[in-house]
Amino acid sequence: MSRPFQPDPALGLEEVDVEQGYALWAPAYDRMLTDTVDGNILRRFLPSLPDRKLRLLDLGCGTGRNVLWLLEHGVRVEATGVDLSGPMLDRARAKGLYRAVHQGDVAEARPPGKPFELALSVLVASHIESLEPLFRSARENLDAEGQFWLVDMHPHLFHLGKGTFLPLEGRTLYIRNHAHEIADYLNAASGAGFALLEAAESFVPTSWGKKSATYRDVIGHPLGIGFRWGCAGTPNPS
Repeated sequence: MSRPFQPDPALGLEEVDVEQGYALWAPAYDRMLTDTVDGNILRRFLPSLPDRKLRLLDLGCGTGRNVLWLLEHGVRVEATGVDLSGPMLDRARAKGLYRAVHQGDVAEARPPGKPFELALSVLVASHIESLEPLFRSARENLDAEGQFWLVDMHPHLFHLGKGTFLPLEGRTLYIRNHAHEIADYLNAASGAGFALLEAAESFVPTSWGKKSATYRDVIGHPLGIGFRWGCAGTPNPS
């Protein structure tokens, strides 16, 4: 069952909402965020893609790092991006990677044009209170043969007290999270008409423990979780 995540008060973190947090993070996002959480999972999913240009919907596109990662790994896409954060979208536009970008809630994204062949959501779901609208949005935007790739922070990390912590200008911010259990993802996906094709995990590397006291005690623990879904049938109206 999804639940709000609250870090240990003893950490003394300043809490900000998603829109404010990513506006502050935007200038440093590309140089601070590695692909350790998501890249090791996405690499597992790459062989499932056909060898042609794909219509991609990037739900929570941020600065465009997801599309750039795909291009660097040989995936050709015509991409449309949706994100809540204006400052993050400004950086995505500047990279020229997207056919179009739209500011708004990913759960309400309905870009015009043909259905997409691949929908992508990377490190977004843990900032959303309810998963069902996100999965419905992905399903309604995909064609009948489309795939939905979702990568998120592993629920195990939240049980260990680790959330989206952002060290910035001498202070550490906590960007509001919601902890979703694995069953939450499975149930939301099934209700939206998806079938699970593949799942994968990433793990806290030794290098993180050496660089950050935040992760020193959880080396080797689950870090990210990813799912590759296919369109199975008609969404459940309930």
